[in-house]
Amino acid sequence: MQGWTWVSLAVFVGGLGCAAKQTPSARPAVASPRASRELQLARAHDLTVRAGTLVEQHRAAQARALLSEALPLLTPGSLEHDRQLCQLQRVLADSFLDEGARERAVPALQAEVEAATRHEPELAETLVEAQLRLAATYQALAQHAPAALVLEQALAVTTRQRPVAERAPAVLAHLAISYAVLGRTEEADRLMATYGEERSLSTAAIEPEPAPIAIVDHGSFRPPAHVPPAPAPALAPSPSAPPAPAPSPPPTSGQLSDVASKVGAMRADFRACYQAALNDDWYLQGRLRLTIQVGPNGHVTSARIKSLGLPAGVVDCVLKRASSTVFVPPEGGKAVIAVPVTFVKQ
Repeated sequence: MQGWTWVSLAVFVGGLGCAAKQTPSARPAVASPRASRELQLARAHDLTVRAGTLVEQHRAAQARALLSEALPLLTPGSLEHDRQLCQLQRVLADSFLDEGARERAVPALQAEVEAATRHEPELAETLVEAQLRLAATYQALAQHAPAALVLEQALAVTTRQRPVAERAPAVLAHLAISYAVLGRTEEADRLMATYGEERSLSTAAIEPEPAPIAIVDHGSFRPPAHVPPAPAPALAPSPSAPPAPAPSPPPTSGQLSDVASKVGAMRADFRACYQAALNDDWYLQGRLRLTIQVGPNGHVTSARIKSLGLPAGVVDCVLKRASSTVFVPPEGGKAVIAVPVTFVKQ
């Protein structure tokens, strides 16, 4: 009996011994540095997604609180962490833009560009989009010199990285805007001539080649700070240029007495065409050159546009508005009006 008791106790103690041996292996293992980084990345992603939802709900301050919690979890340098950092900085910039604080959005956009630049081949699309957003924000702040620099860098990326080559037209459109506003009109016009898309609208039957006509360049919605040199004698001066004696036109040239007032009246409608397109693309900006031919009776016989960065809807809207304008019949024959227009967010 005692022997049986001893054996039972031995087995029982042995059981305890086995349990004791199993205890160390049952404790949670210490996470490896790689596993820890992955957990931090997942947590940062979750916080960023939640912050993005808050921005969409116009709760920017709460979104930034989540982003401030997510930022220390990321380690810049690795591809996946920098990819997530780009998303975080994009949401942060959006939180400021949602409040109309463009100046405060700039550092976040710069940080996104910096993170994407570290992995250009892998993050080329993210990089170009970030550069476009940064440039558009600079342009909205009327800071066209840094905008042009960022866009020149973006253009180089579209040249180096084939997957983003299709983004070149958007980059060129923004670049033409900044060049024009900076007074670099020759470069802006060269971009327009080389890469611009042309659309036209004819309102009259084909007629014989008209007699020589006077060209009136009416200027832009946002004239450059530096007024370009006076045009050749055959051209009338831009209204923004200092008054100067106009050369006498040839007897067969048409002269419009109401061009300034008529084109000025078009501006609100041109702007409305652009504003409507912003509902689809908030970062839309572009440049166009509108050429209108006016017949002897003052009606527009044809209108054509060369544009950069503008969708067909905006161009067609401007064409229709321009073609419906009726001028005072030109003196001496037909006339042509050339109107460069730059669309930027105010």
